[in-house]
Amino acid sequence: KSAVSIYEKSYGKGHVYYASAVNNLALLYQKMGNLEASKPLFEQAMVIYEKQIGQMSPDYATALENLATLYQLEGDLVKAKSLLEEALLIDEQILGVDHPLYSKTLHNLAAIYEENGEYEKARELYGKALGIEQRVYGENHPAYASTLYNLAVLEQEQENYDKAKEYYQKVVDIRKATLGVNHPDFA
Repeated sequence: KSAVSIYEKSYGKGHVYYASAVNNLALLYQKMGNLEASKPLFEQAMVIYEKQIGQMSPDYATALENLATLYQLEGDLVKAKSLLEEALLIDEQILGVDHPLYSKTLHNLAAIYEENGEYEKARELYGKALGIEQRVYGENHPAYASTLYNLAVLEQEQENYDKAKEYYQKVVDIRKATLGVNHPDFA
């Protein structure tokens, strides 16, 4: 909270630095499981970003995504999906379809579709995210491995075991090569 206070005193409650500090505090509360405390802070940050830099900005899109994650955790997939779709449009227009943040938003939206039982749409979005990550990072990158892992889980849920096994094996190979066998994310 002290960082928020410092930014408030230095820049005022309407400044984007203050919004960033509020957003980070909201992320902390969310990580701690205190969704009730994080929600108004995410909303406050989003309002400040909208007022100060407009809706067509990466910061505003990120604020939408953060609030979408909160709604997803609360089980409100309709609101989460709506916010992610809005963030995706913003990312596409200002960053382009080959930007890592666009890929991240695709990945997050795919997870909503998957959780909602819309497996074909989820598969499509995971596939698009993988394509972007492959072009931007290459196949030996944690972001690529993470999306591939989620695609493997989706294939497993759909009882496409051969495809799931193929994807899981690729994830293992990537993590082994990039993280090493002693890393907690490999084990």
